[in-house]
Amino acid sequence: MKKLILGLVALSFLGTGAAFAMKHEGPAAEKLAAACKGKKAGDKVKVDGKEMTCPKTDDKKK
Repeated sequence: MKKLILGLVALSFLGTGAAFAMKHEGPAAEKLAAACKGKKAGDKVKVDGKEMTCPKTDDKKK
């Protein structure tokens, strides 16, 4: 019983950490996407004062 409770507590902490990380990653990715709109992959843009390169886009349609 003790192992079950410890396992559930550990899983709840892992879930919370993953949700916290995803929450904070979103806005930066959206800003980069907005800055790279209309630019080629590899072009340099400034986002929040940092120089970043535009990633490749996968425009493959099925």
